[in-house]
Amino acid sequence: QYWTSLHWSMSQASVPGLLAVNSWERVACVWLRIVDKVFNCTIISALSATMVGVTILASRQGAELRKVSLFLRERGVSSSIAVLVRNEVIKRAARTEFLLEEDVPV
Repeated sequence: QYWTSLHWSMSQASVPGLLAVNSWERVACVWLRIVDKVFNCTIISALSATMVGVTILASRQGAELRKVSLFLRERGVSSSIAVLVRNEVIKRAARTEFLLEEDVPV
C-alpha cells in the first residue's frame, strides 16, 4: 500500500506514462521518477544559472557600447566614423587574450 500511495503521489506531479501492474514494477517506477526528478532539477538549475550569466554579460556589453556611442556623440564624431569605431569595439571585445605565465598562480 505504501508503494502504491507513493507511486500515485509522484505520478500526480510528473509526466504520466509509467504504469505499474505489480509491486515490483511500482517500486521500479518510483525509483525511476526519483532519479528523473533529481536529474531534471539539476539540469534546470544549471541551465538557469548559465542563462542568467549570459544575460548579465550581454547587459554589461550593451552598457559599454552605449557609453562608447554616447562618448562619440558628445564629441561630435560623424556617424560613419562612429559606426566603424563601434564595430571595432565589438570585434575587440569578442577577442580572447592568451594567458601569460605570470597570470597563473603557482
